[in-house]
Amino acid sequence: RMHILITGGTGFIGSRLVTELLAGGHLLTVYSRKPEAVAARFGSRCQGIGELRAEALAKPLDAIINLAGEPIAEQRWSDSRKADLVASRVDLTHRLVDLLASLPSRPAVLVSAS
Repeated sequence: RMHILITGGTGFIGSRLVTELLAGGHLLTVYSRKPEAVAARFGSRCQGIGELRAEALAKPLDAIINLAGEPIAEQRWSDSRKADLVASRVDLTHRLVDLLASLPSRPAVLVSAS
């Protein structure tokens, strides 16, 4: 059983992945803008956090899956929209790198879909 941090876990792809990983018996932490809604949506084996800090994690991580970012299909891709899409992915990736640097024990796997 692995402890996995998922960003974007309440999105289109992420919510399906969370459901499958929970069915596989894994413990999940989901980074969300609405962390209080995560456990209500997925159950007690899925903790929601609103900040990417080592102190927010219940136990050491085995893996991180980064799916977060502004949705790509909701609006036309104007120049400003493209900038928002890129910034939402790049900024979060920088925060994940900072989190990794702060962990006493780093996960063996990082998957980033952005």
